[in-house]
Amino acid sequence: MLRKCFTILLAILLLASPVSAFFSFDFSISQNRAVAGATIAAETIADAMVSNYIEENHPEYSDAYTVVSLIFDPTGKIIGKLSSKGLKYADNLYRYLKKADNGKGLVNPDVANKIFDKDLIEKLAEKENKGYGPKTVAKNTVKLLEEGIKPENINKLFKDAVENDKKVGWIDNRIETLEENEVDIDTINDFMEKSSNPYDDLRHLNCKVATLVALGISKDNLNKIIKNSKNIKDIYNCKEDLKKLKKMGITKENLNKIIENLKDIKDITKIRKTIGDLKRRKISKESINKLIENGYDLEKVKEIIKELRNKGVPSKIIDGLIKKEYSLKEISAFNKFK
Repeated sequence: MLRKCFTILLAILLLASPVSAFFSFDFSISQNRAVAGATIAAETIADAMVSNYIEENHPEYSDAYTVVSLIFDPTGKIIGKLSSKGLKYADNLYRYLKKADNGKGLVNPDVANKIFDKDLIEKLAEKENKGYGPKTVAKNTVKLLEEGIKPENINKLFKDAVENDKKVGWIDNRIETLEENEVDIDTINDFMEKSSNPYDDLRHLNCKVATLVALGISKDNLNKIIKNSKNIKDIYNCKEDLKKLKKMGITKENLNKIIENLKDIKDITKIRKTIGDLKRRKISKESINKLIENGYDLEKVKEIIKELRNKGVPSKIIDGLIKKEYSLKEISAFNKFK
């Protein structure tokens, strides 16, 4: 009897006083009222022992809420709910996160709160048997934090994964591969912040980066391309333009020089078209590379060549002048065949 009374007292104290818990969710409940600093009561309390207290003090919850699915604010006031399955998942996840963290200090209530909001907890709990067990999720959470991925981005990645039945384990592998290819962690975080489909975009980014590295794009330019692209499509288009330039005979040094001088990453398409036009005017790849090395405006070069051809100067002569590194001023003044 004494033990029962003590348990009931403990239950009442938990409902009426601050609750020490790992997660604190920020979300809205009835009338869209914003709730700040909501915390889960991770302790397990017998429903029967607390049901009377709830009926007497919080009748609005008596029909649909039980103690194991309630969310409390820092003063112990009941303000919302998780499903019983969600709360059980959160409790197990808490234990596994602590174990995976192993004293590193990567996981704390603030970090966990940013990663595991109420919506994500419920989604993970619902699909727990499909590869989203708390042990697996906790292990991958700590790995991603160790890599330097922001909590908000982990939240996005996990939501994308669980909603589309994708494995969370692949996320860390792809980030490791990107870092091996010298993509900065800040660049990866920036990329994911801009992405609406971070899980698949991360996979596509790996493929694009592998191609860019094979083309000889430097670390700085690789990060510039990713950071200055609005989405994965921009990166894909840039990669395709660079591949075409490579086929035109542009050296890797000059591919990098082109990227270095770009103000807008999309301008590379215009440069690729201009170089294609120069080649159609019978300007050799050696001459085009010299023009790039010397920092000439290729669009201006194209106009000068057009004027010279209108004067009757053969492409072979123009190409020869460029190879001999005549200045644009000297080349544009060439009128022997006028």
